[in-house]
Amino acid sequence: MNKEKTERIREVATRAMLNSIEFASQNFAVESQRDLIMQNVCESAVSPAHEIKTVALQCLSKIISLYYQFMERYMSQALFSITFEAMKSDDDAVILQGIEFWSTLAEVEQELIECFNIDENIGITCMNYCQKALPYIVPCLINRMCVDEENDEDTWSPHKAAGVCLMLLARVCADEMSSHLLPFIASNYNSTDHMRRDATMLALGALLDSVSKDELGSVTINAHAMLLQMCKDTTPRVRDSAFWALGKIYDRNKEFSLDLEKTLSTITLIFDSINDEPRVATNVCWALNYVIHSMFDPLFEITNRRPDSLLISRYYDHLFNATYHTIKRYYLIDVDRIPTNLRYARQLLSF
Repeated sequence: MNKEKTERIREVATRAMLNSIEFASQNFAVESQRDLIMQNVCESAVSPAHEIKTVALQCLSKIISLYYQFMERYMSQALFSITFEAMKSDDDAVILQGIEFWSTLAEVEQELIECFNIDENIGITCMNYCQKALPYIVPCLINRMCVDEENDEDTWSPHKAAGVCLMLLARVCADEMSSHLLPFIASNYNSTDHMRRDATMLALGALLDSVSKDELGSVTINAHAMLLQMCKDTTPRVRDSAFWALGKIYDRNKEFSLDLEKTLSTITLIFDSINDEPRVATNVCWALNYVIHSMFDPLFEITNRRPDSLLISRYYDHLFNATYHTIKRYYLIDVDRIPTNLRYARQLLSF
């Protein structure tokens, strides 16, 4: 049998495995059968054949999500090295599947931690694989986030996948993430490479999304000054990410809006930027939405009624006109984005 035919048979077999994993619970419960399955999938995941490798990596993501409780031995012996090497590949499809494995694992461990906080007798122990792998995985993800890509902004790519994976890891490893992200942020936000500046903003957003309440105050104060600068960056991509991170400040730390001087500088920046190009304007509106919520929600919780006015009330006419024109610009350029912008506008104008 020639090599091409053999590879085709292995590809079909690997796809069959992918489609049957969820029905294999009894097989995974038996060590000898589990060993055989894992041996075959792991061998396929290091195959030189592109299709076999990518499908096998998909199998590994599905296996870790369904049979996490059986994976301790395989993680140390094979899964870490296989998926880590996949993330360093030159093949985008392989990279995406390597990143997907760690995104899936982060979601599984986050769910286990949340379930344990509700009921300590859930029956499955979180093994903290993500936490143990952070020193290796985070630098690899950051490197991917620093690679310029020519894909259009709606195409799923290693750059985007790495950013999402970093967010998921930050949530499940919140206490450990600062030490991995802060040095990168501090040394790269002023980089001459716009992709490194963009990666810095994504890393900062991930940090803001996950940092503990004890650290939140100091992190947001330092991040705010940096973000006011980065929201004026010469590169649209960086401005886009910076406004997203700016929104994270007010999403996580609603008390930050009580600093009227800083919040007024945020509002002024937002209104100066709302006519930016459409992809940036979307996150400008997104940030504004969280700024307003951070003012509104604490007052509503205290009084249980709608506040008569907010700091931003004086800007209502400008707010209305700006959001209307943002929607109108998208209608002329990208009709597919209208639902997203209408949602932001509806939320903004409801205040």
